[in-house]
Amino acid sequence: MTARLTAAAYRALVGAKRARPRNLEGPLQAEIVAALRDHGLMAFAIPNGGKRSKATAGRMKAEGVLAGVPDICVPMPSARTVWLEVKHGRGPTSGAQDEMHARLRLLGHRVEVVRSVGDALAVFA
Repeated sequence: MTARLTAAAYRALVGAKRARPRNLEGPLQAEIVAALRDHGLMAFAIPNGGKRSKATAGRMKAEGVLAGVPDICVPMPSARTVWLEVKHGRGPTSGAQDEMHARLRLLGHRVEVVRSVGDALAVFA
């Protein structure tokens, strides 16, 4: 007779099932874009992140996607551009993001890391 393992015993043997990472920044980014637009600003997302197939990632890279580009672009009068990097909670920026932010700042662009709608609106106050 074969002994059956309970689900709890099986998890103990093989390790707990890892939870899928949740996209906590996506909903926050949508709220920020909506709030900026409500305040009369043009704001659009740069779709660099997210999980995708290798084929799609390769095609997007060939089309010009660059690692580290901030999440939201806000064109301003007098040819100025403000870039917003959206982070949830205390999440850190990546090395690629830090490098891209530095490059953009050297070109005279403003880059801000925002963690809430209030943070984003304060950039334009």
